Amino acid sequence: MRVAVLTISDSVTKGEREDLSGPAVVAFCRGLGWEITSALHVSDDPANIREQLRAVADSGRVDVLLTTAERDRTARQYAGSDSSSR
Repeated sequence: MRVAVLTISDSVTKGEREDLSGPAVVAFCRGLGWEITSALHVSDDPANIREQLRAVADSGRVDVLLTTAERDRTARQYAGSDSSSR
């Protein structure tokens, strides 16, 4: 199984906070014998998230794309919500 892991977090992307969830997902997947093709970080911006998801999905290099998020204490909490009205 070829897997990509995408961590969604402003502070992780800016280097202000350590990504704890992404490496945990990667370790779990490796424990299952799955190949990690990429582990990426993206800001909480919905357009950036969509762009990264599309790029990874369209790459042909993954069977599964997993997302995780570090909880930023900001007003920008779009992941998992419908942001089309924002």
